[in-house]
Order: sequence, then structure tokens, then C-alpha cells
Amino acid sequence: MLQVLTNFEIGRRLVEHEQQGEKRAAYGKKLLKDLSVRLTIEFGRGGRG
Repeated sequence: MLQVLTNFEIGRRLVEHEQQGEKRAAYGKKLLKDLSVRLTIEFGRGGRG
């Protein structure tokens, strides 16, 4: 359940803050790359298993 809430919050932040409410950000590829780097720094690499 925590993972679902985390994913929801990430999506909400993307739409409300990063994309200014737009369906898609014009700079989406760079945004996702930058977000990935920031999340990896903060939480470490994810893994399956």
C-alpha cells in the first residue's frame, strides 16, 4: 500500500507542480530523467525481489 501511495504522490507532484496542470509537459523526457536522478539520490536505487 505504501508503494501505491508513493506512486500516486509522485504523479500528483508531476502534474500539479512540474507540469503546471497540463496533461503533458513539453520538456517531459528531461523532466523524468531529472526526477529519476533526484529520487535515486534521495531514496537509492529501486530493485525487484
